[in-house]
Amino acid sequence: MHTASHAAIAHHVTPDILGLKPATPYEAGFARIRCGRGHRFVTEAGTRPSEQQLNRVRALAIPPAWTDVWIAQHPDHHIQACGVDGQGRRQYIYHPDYRAAAEQAKFDQLALFAERLPRLRRRVKSALQGSAEDEAFVLATLVRLLDSAGLRIGSGRKTRTGAIGATGLERHHIELSKEGLALHFIAKGRKKRDVEIDDATLTRTVRRLMKHSERRLFAVHGAPVSARQVNAFISDSMGVPFTAKFFRTWGGTVAASKAVLSNPDTASIKLACDAASTFLGNTPAIARKSYIHPSVIVYARDPWGDVAEAGPTALKAAERRCLGLLASCPD
Repeated sequence: MHTASHAAIAHHVTPDILGLKPATPYEAGFARIRCGRGHRFVTEAGTRPSEQQLNRVRALAIPPAWTDVWIAQHPDHHIQACGVDGQGRRQYIYHPDYRAAAEQAKFDQLALFAERLPRLRRRVKSALQGSAEDEAFVLATLVRLLDSAGLRIGSGRKTRTGAIGATGLERHHIELSKEGLALHFIAKGRKKRDVEIDDATLTRTVRRLMKHSERRLFAVHGAPVSARQVNAFISDSMGVPFTAKFFRTWGGTVAASKAVLSNPDTASIKLACDAASTFLGNTPAIARKSYIHPSVIVYARDPWGDVAEAGPTALKAAERRCLGLLASCPD
């Protein structure tokens, strides 16, 4: 089972086509109640679930820190549990079949995301010609950062461990030099990240932004921008409701494909996963599971020869080769 925010699941993946039952946390289910140093589970009637039900609930591995926990009564509900995490966000644990279908749907949309990227990049370029105090300039700079570095968008708030995403970056996380731009911050999982970005345009725009920012880098007249604002900018620019999260999937996939396409004689799944992991700042296992298109894994396992570039000519060469790989993958 995997946790996710509800918005992360592709909207067109429906439980019924998978043979699952739709569920919401507002219907009858089990509750988790604190008991001493641990928890106990109760039904709507306040009774103890059966041992078989308890075994299923325990297997969900619901994080101990979650509060307001709801658990589905039946094993074939598409939502198996939900709760509020330490940052106040509602998180969900999905049935593995539903989660797998949603992951595949995300990868199925990746080529369209890449094809629409030039439209977004043109909008970003135009917005960066404006005043650094304009909302469009701030959002465009943040999107350029996501595009260049594949950071998590974040919620804009620090966790109890100090972890942040792109929206939570502050002035002291930024290092500007003649060589370019570097970020130093605590990311998800309490991992210290030192990200060097070779992007002269982004370096210049961040420098301009810092002249007008106080503590938070991405703020408009003192008000921090939200992930919702960023996602609206992205979807409006692309003409398709994509979100900031697609940059990580695309960036991880491109990094992996570049590694194996540059070394076809020594291509391996490990090479692909290590490249994506280095770019994204997570483990190779997570990179493979959530951020590398399955077609890249197929190629890494058994390369099929030359791969031609594909897609809009405005894309970078590595991106066009990646699209070519996705298009040429045998079924």
